[in-house]
Parts: sequence; C-alpha cells; structure tokens
Amino acid sequence: LRRPPPSSPLSAWSAASDVYKIQSSITALSQSMARASLAAAISASVHIPVSFAADAVDFQLEEVVVTARKVTESAQDIPVAINVFDSQTAQDLNLSNIQNMVQFTPGATFSSSFPGEQRLSIRGVSSGDGSASGGAGVLMMVDEEVIARDFMYSSAAFDIARVEVLRGPQGTTYGRNAAGGVVHVINNTPTEDTDISAKLNLGNYDLREMEMVINGSVTDQVMARTAVFSRSKAGYSKDAVTGNYVDDSDTLALRSSVLFDLNDDIDLLLRAHWSKDNKDNPAPRKLRDSNRPDGLGPITLLEPNQNPWTVSNSDDLYYDREIWGLSATVNWSAEHFDLTSITSFRNGEDQARVDLFGSPLDIVIQDSFNDATTYSQEVRLNGYIDSASLRWVAGLYYLHEDHERDEVREIFANDPSFQALGLELQQHFNQSNNADSFGLFGEVNYDISDSTSLSIGLRYSYENKEYDIIHEIKDFDLATANPLAIAIASNAIEDPTQPIVGSTDDHWSSISGKIALTHQLNESSNVYFTVGNGTKSGGFNPEPYNLAALDQSYDEESVISTELGFKSELMDHRLRLNVAVFESSYTDIQTVGFLSSGASVIENGGEATIRGLELDFVWMLTEGLSLVGSYANYDAKYDERMLDGVDLSGEKLEEVPQWTGHIGAIYEHYLVNDDRLRLRIDYRSRSDVLGLRDANIGELDRAGKDIINLSVGWLSADNRWEVTAWAENVGNQAEVLVSGPTGVFSQSRVTYGAPRTVGLSVAYHLN
Repeated sequence: LRRPPPSSPLSAWSAASDVYKIQSSITALSQSMARASLAAAISASVHIPVSFAADAVDFQLEEVVVTARKVTESAQDIPVAINVFDSQTAQDLNLSNIQNMVQFTPGATFSSSFPGEQRLSIRGVSSGDGSASGGAGVLMMVDEEVIARDFMYSSAAFDIARVEVLRGPQGTTYGRNAAGGVVHVINNTPTEDTDISAKLNLGNYDLREMEMVINGSVTDQVMARTAVFSRSKAGYSKDAVTGNYVDDSDTLALRSSVLFDLNDDIDLLLRAHWSKDNKDNPAPRKLRDSNRPDGLGPITLLEPNQNPWTVSNSDDLYYDREIWGLSATVNWSAEHFDLTSITSFRNGEDQARVDLFGSPLDIVIQDSFNDATTYSQEVRLNGYIDSASLRWVAGLYYLHEDHERDEVREIFANDPSFQALGLELQQHFNQSNNADSFGLFGEVNYDISDSTSLSIGLRYSYENKEYDIIHEIKDFDLATANPLAIAIASNAIEDPTQPIVGSTDDHWSSISGKIALTHQLNESSNVYFTVGNGTKSGGFNPEPYNLAALDQSYDEESVISTELGFKSELMDHRLRLNVAVFESSYTDIQTVGFLSSGASVIENGGEATIRGLELDFVWMLTEGLSLVGSYANYDAKYDERMLDGVDLSGEKLEEVPQWTGHIGAIYEHYLVNDDRLRLRIDYRSRSDVLGLRDANIGELDRAGKDIINLSVGWLSADNRWEVTAWAENVGNQAEVLVSGPTGVFSQSRVTYGAPRTVGLSVAYHLN
C-alpha cells in the first residue's frame, strides 16, 4: 500500500457540551481507589504543556505503523482507538492464538470452552451466536479477508507481522460492517531476502509446539514464503474416575504465499492456507458450586472434587475441525491512486460431540456438524490530491456464504437411570443458510489547515439470507412418554410429535458513516472527536418453537458512538499515552436466552447505553526498561430489557466488564559480548463479568482473576538464536471462561481456563 503524502494528524473539536456529558457519565462509575488514582494520572498527563521541553536523550519509542484505514500511516495519527500486537509481543507473551491477544485489549473479552463455541466482545458489543444465520458485531479478519463464521475464529496464530484491534464502530474503510470493532490479523508476506527460521516450544501438560518459516526469492520477480506450525498438548483437566487428562489437542497448520512483481506498477500476491485441529473430550465442565449438589427426582449429582481442573464428565467426546482457503490480491499503483483487488475463498468444517452439562450421567450430549463456504471479492481505490491536501478511499465488497449446520441433542438418552424413568429424548436440527452481502464504502480525509483535518466516511450495506430448517423431536410418543419428558419436549416444540420443516428469507439494508475531526496540538500530540455508527446483520432463530417462529426473523443491531480521544508522545518521545472516552447508544440488541430444555432463543431484547474510559501507554523509563499498560472502565446498562416478564431496565449488560487492567514491565540488558537478556512480567485483571442471566436463578458472574505472566529470554548478538523461559498464570488462578445453561437443574456448569503453565522455547533465525 502506498504511503500518502505527509499530512498533519486530525484536528481539535470544541464541542464542550458533549465532552462534559461523557465526563460526567464516567464520573458516575466506580469510586474505587484504583479508579481514582488512574484518573489522577490521566489528568496529570493530559495537562502537560504542549511546549514540553525535556533533556535530549539518545533513545525513544519506535513508530507503530498500521493500515487500519487502508493506507500506511502511524497509529498515533489516526482518529481511532487501536491496539497493535507485533511479533515480539507475541513471542514475549507466548501468544499462540487470537483469544490470548484480545485479553490484553482494554475492555475486550473472549469467552470460549472449545473452538466451536466462541464469543468475542469489544466495548460491550459481542460477536455471533454460532447459528447458521447469525451475524457478527465484532469483525474478525485475516489478511484483509473477513472470517464470517465464529467457529473459524481461533485458528493458530503463527508467523504474524502484527494484529490490529480497532475499538468502536468501523465500516467506512472495511468490506463488511462492524458495530463493536475489528480484530485484524496481518501475517508476514514474502520478501526478497533469504530468511529461514525455526522455533521449538516445550512446556508442561506435554506441550510440544513447532514453527518453521522459509522465505526468499525464487527469481528476480518472484518471492515466496512458507510457514508450518504444529502443536500438541494434554488437557488441563483430569477425569476424577480414570485419572486421565481430558481436552487433549493437536493442531497442524500450513500457510504459503507467492508474490509476483509483474512490473513497476503491478504486483500479485497469492496465498494458500490449511489447518486441522483435533480435541479429545473437549469443553470439560463442572458444577459452578462444587459444594452444592444438583438434583432431579431420585437422581442427584455431586462433584467428586473441588479442584477446578478435576472433572467428572461423559466419555467418548471429541472435536475435529479443518479449514482451508485461497486468496489473490492485485495491487496496481498509478501516479495519484492505487487500485486493489482482493479475491478470497474459504471452506471450514467442524464436527463435535460435547457434554453440555458436564456430568457423567449424559444429561445432554450434543452432536454437531458445520460446513461453511465463503467467497468474497473486494475492489478498493485509494487516492490523493496534493494540491488540495485530499486523501480518499472508495470500495465495493461482495460476500457469498453457504453454511449448513446439523445438530442432534441427546437429552437423557445414554444413561440407564434416565432411560428407566422414560426420560430419553432426541432433538434434531438441520439449518441451512445461503447469504449474499454487499457493501459500498468510502472515506475522504481533508486537511483544513496545517494542524486540522476532517474525515468523512459513508457506507451502504445490504444483506439477503435464505434459511431452511428441520426441527424435530425424534420418535416422540405422547402416550408412552414420561410427564417430565413431555414438559421438556413441549417447551422446545409446540407439538413435539410433528417436525417443523420450512424455508424463509429476509433482507436487511442500512446506511452508516463516520465523521472525525482531529487537531494537532503540537508535533507529538493531537486530539480527535468522532461520531460514527455500525450495524450487525439480522437473522433467524436457530430453534423455532413453531412455523410462525420460523418466519419471525430478528432485526439488525445498531450502535451509534461518540468518542473524544487524546493521542500523545511525551517526554521527548519516551512516553506514548492515548486516552479515549466514549458513549454508545446500543439498540435492537440480539439477546440469547435459554428455555428449560436447553434450547436457545434469539430476539431483539432491548436498548442500552454504554459509557467508557480507555487508556493505554508505553513508557521508556531508561534505554533498557519500559512499562506498558492499559485500562478501561465501562458503565453499560440496559435502557429497556424484558426477560420472562421481568423488567431489567437499569441493569448491567452481559459479557461487559466494569473494568479491565493490564500493566507490564520489559527490561533488556546488553551483556559483555553484545548478547541481550530480556525480562518481561505482565499482570492483568478485570472485574466480574455477567456471563449468563437466567430467570430461575438470577445473575451468574464470571469472577475476575489476577493473572501474572513471566518470561526471561536470551538473544544472541547476531540475532540468530533466542531462548525464552516462560510461565503463564503464575498464581494458578481458576478463571471461568464460560457459564453454561441451567436447564432443569439448580445451577449452571462452568469451564475454567488454563492453570499455571511453564515452558521453554528455542528459536533460530538465518537471514
């Protein structure tokens, strides 16, 4: 991508009433000492004089270059709240997947018990629901390709250049709309220099991880790069009866790219990727309260061990996933514009057998199969006019998607105790969704003066979905069924003796946009003010109660956000401090609820207002010692929400932490022979997160935990060898990742994150 001509970052905004409104809202948040001290630190930093004078030093922060607006520019110059994770950060933190990276983003959460069940949230707006027709409020992308299905989100991250996480509505420079934000993984591309590298990572729980990269020139005009990644490990949980580890996993992935330098103006980049994941006994679950039994009539469940990672689940469970794809990117550079064409194809399949309730009694066993194919085409034009200080981007985007999901839910079907009571049921689903999505987007950036710039973006989105479903209770007989089985079946389907078979379709369209004004305070500080909106597409209920419910689609979500930001590099470019405050109006929220049968129901459940403060910083205290950190504080409450006749207006939103925080220290020391010693310690924490709201038992929180990670590395003077010892979750904290449905039982099941893990990685680079 061509770097635009030099221009000043965007301009100041004197909308004092909006600023005071946001600030007063934030003041109403938590009055804890931590909050107060952080607010004081922000205030002190913001009021540093713009003509700041510091002693000359021979070290300063390196510029962070991004392509968040489809041009190459400094992250400090754009009116967007953004976090960037580069390859060195991924190495230091041992980040092998996107989920771990998101945990270090202010205010973001990622909940997942296994790859087929994932939920990503940024600024209170969540991704999809896992159904065939569901959309995504947070846009996940890899190398400018939209990842449309959430079961493909957590593929292995290896040989990455950087990950850009944009917070707030996006869409005026992206192919698909995004209401909450964007997570964009950007992998390394071929270069002409010969580069061979290998990395071996070993750890407890039988971790065996290997990565190898080969890069270089094939001819004067052809360059190629191939990366291979493999990972195997034992599960973190142990079966209380057998003593065997569960949730063992194996991953193998391959990615190749070839860059053709066709002439001085045109290049062609071809990419191919393939990955395969296997898990045994995935998603181990426990009773939320191990001291309290669960009971149903004569059958009582009790956890055999209070250890979070000792479980008693059903056997013979598995998860298999395979993803592959191809893409072609053409760049044509002319004197005043660049034309880019991105063509992508991706296919993903997964098959799972999981225990939804986490007990040895096979209460609910779910078999599922997903087969999703996406084809997308984006054509984008970037240009600039020197004389008018004008830069612009315009694009056209098309996505076609076919997604089939088959699911069998075996309720009380595999245990003799339940069969003797006549409780067994089999609930079958077949969902097929055919979708076409179009987007027309553009953004214009104009330098009003040497210090003030205006950005205006606009987007039109259209999406059409055709949905087919079969929903039935298999071989159900009212005459012989147990009354409890009849109650459960009738709660799932109006007439459990008759299948629901039907087709429906609907379409949604929207116009969204963004206006940003940025003012350069001095050479290294600017403020910006933005107003923008984004939408999440509508869809269809995956488990319709009757034919009327099948035809009842749910509407789009919509987010309108106002944001005031401050970006700076202070102390002679040794302190980078960014602060943002925002207020979002969140309407037609697509909420997911559960019936007593375990069936999910999606509906437009209300409206909410989300107010927040976010900050992140990097501070070079000395040439060898740096501090990094981030903090977010949110006030997210429903303005309108009804749940089973209960008015939840004024209550907090699910999956939105009140606060998140991270601070890390990095120390580098040169040894006598110019080898380097690199030490890093990171601490992150968050408030409790409301993971599930159930009409029978009220609120269920996922408690916040204090997580500490450590790494100590040695780098050779020639940068060829790197050895790193690492430890994650040093305090062995049991962090709840997911809360499951309660169904007919008295409490929910939970899945815990990894306990303390330690390891050693050895890397070799030849270039």
